[in-house]
Amino acid sequence: MHNITVDKGYDVLSPNYPLHYPPNQHYTWRLYSSADTSFVITFLSFVTHNENDFLTVGKGYEVEADNLMYTFSSWIQSGFVGVFEASAMWMEFQTDTVGSAPGFKLRIDRIGEKGELHDM
Repeated sequence: MHNITVDKGYDVLSPNYPLHYPPNQHYTWRLYSSADTSFVITFLSFVTHNENDFLTVGKGYEVEADNLMYTFSSWIQSGFVGVFEASAMWMEFQTDTVGSAPGFKLRIDRIGEKGELHDM
């Protein structure tokens, strides 16, 4: 598990990006902010092998199904932006035992109380 404080912009990469990630993997990132803010995730690149290789995103400190907000798999157009209203969130990347793909590169930024972006 990777614990990351996002006070400035931060890039999250799948294993081996931009090369193919290995099969049968499980990675977790916990994202925190030192201020009461929301997170902005920009999908710079996102390609997974199929719907069995996926990235889940949830709010809060604990990785639990009750906190799940979104599941992403297969392909997302570059430049897609998601805003997540939480001062803490988590992301989990899980792959199946067969196949592989380039994976993803995500840019994480935060939005302050007045809606301004910090360190994009």
